[in-house]
Amino acid sequence: LKRAAQRDSTSYPTRLVLVLTLIGSVVVAGLSYMYFFNYFRVGTGINNRVTIAAAVCVAFFLVSGVTLVGSFLPLRLRKVSLCAGIAAVCFCGSLITSTVATFWVDASRAQAEVLRGLKAAWPSPPMNSSVLLMGFCSWIGPGIVFETNWDVRGAVGVLYRDQTLAGNVLRPWMKVEGDGLRAGDTLFSYASLHVYDARTGLVNRIADEASASRILRALAEEDVSGCAGNYNAFGAGLPIW
Repeated sequence: LKRAAQRDSTSYPTRLVLVLTLIGSVVVAGLSYMYFFNYFRVGTGINNRVTIAAAVCVAFFLVSGVTLVGSFLPLRLRKVSLCAGIAAVCFCGSLITSTVATFWVDASRAQAEVLRGLKAAWPSPPMNSSVLLMGFCSWIGPGIVFETNWDVRGAVGVLYRDQTLAGNVLRPWMKVEGDGLRAGDTLFSYASLHVYDARTGLVNRIADEASASRILRALAEEDVSGCAGNYNAFGAGLPIW
């Protein structure tokens, strides 16, 4: 940076340097998140954070590309073309980010609506209770309404001011066991297990294996998630368009 600052203001890298920078940045950017793309299904969802690995190289590519195009213009227009090109890139980035953000706004409103319905249907849950949510889509585009235990548990604890409460989104792959319903490493005990259906606004008790099996069968047979059977959007969200 010091060397660049000491250069003559009209001095530009040669076209060969710019071409090599373009090629190098594409190769390094591709290698830096190629693995993540296949593994995380990178899109506009929260897994999009893995593309941070390629951000610096993408910046090199854009600046080098704009500068290379400007090198074919008269010298007096090069600065203008560079500024205009980078401004256009920033404008597009801002427009894209703002568009994606609108889905998160809608998802936040949907989340608040689910919580209002839950509070109305279940005003005072006993301590150490668990609630499983159903009857809504977990995603609005990339925006998360409720996805799993890490957001449901926290939201329910804040809603009722009770950190002993646990929760999750009811999923058809949960396992029915003798003493509770299992989701991964978490066992929701039948001692105080409830399910809230956002469509009907009702809270029902899951008291034993029979009732747990019955509700999971119903969940598998119909689209009670509201996502047209799409349960594979974890980390990626649903397509925007």
